[in-house]
Amino acid sequence: MEKFLDHTKDLDNNQSEQQRLEGQHEVILHAMGGKPLYAPIDLSKPNLRILDSGGANGRWIRDLRASLLPAQHQYVCTDVVPSIFPDNPPDDTSYVVQDIRNPWPFEMQGSFDLVHERFVIPGAAPGSPEPIVARLRGLLKPGGWIQLVEMDFPANEKNPPAFEMFFGIMRWVLEVGMGGTYGTKLKGWMREAGLKNVEDTEIFIPLGETIGDKSLKQKSIQSPCAAIAPIMAVVRGMHHPFKEEDLDTLEARMRKELNEVGAYGQCRVVWGQK
Repeated sequence: MEKFLDHTKDLDNNQSEQQRLEGQHEVILHAMGGKPLYAPIDLSKPNLRILDSGGANGRWIRDLRASLLPAQHQYVCTDVVPSIFPDNPPDDTSYVVQDIRNPWPFEMQGSFDLVHERFVIPGAAPGSPEPIVARLRGLLKPGGWIQLVEMDFPANEKNPPAFEMFFGIMRWVLEVGMGGTYGTKLKGWMREAGLKNVEDTEIFIPLGETIGDKSLKQKSIQSPCAAIAPIMAVVRGMHHPFKEEDLDTLEARMRKELNEVGAYGQCRVVWGQK
């Protein structure tokens, strides 16, 4: 993850990454039917503590907070790179530097009613995700809820070839430690961590020409395509099996495919209770 964010910071001080994160949030929210939260927590209760782990620029928290006003809660957003945190957050929202691979501060243990994490667990590679899930459980109050949203990268012959190559690269990058289809393992990891009432659902994410809301078409293309350059920077730092010319042209080929025929990504939403 540091290599990915080092690339985007060196490129333009994370401005393009900020735009990608905003578009990605809107596209995922559309795919989830406009529901940012599937975990059945009662958000009408006052004074809840809500954590977004690996929340980057805090867009998920900002949207959730806006939907709940004037309800009064305390929000915490953590990430490993503070340069993407927004300036001057509201008094009820704090941004904290925290690496998911490290133990959480003592004062956070058992302090949250809700813990949310989206597209973060691959940042643990090449380590194992199970300790990360267990540490997130430790942040919950009794009866609190966790919701994890993570990508799946299964082979799909209906998707166009450049997009499938991108998925294949992601499976290869993630194979050490958690496996390229790690999303299917999340439910088991949460149960092993001692969570109860664990449920999950699969979400198909239309991209490009396949998306129903045409106002999101370009955002749905930019979201995966803008991630290609930093991911290729990571791949090129490894002993990889891919042809360099294929890596060089992947972004352009994928943009063309998504504009003309579209594709479908996949993610898995898993939630459980302490």
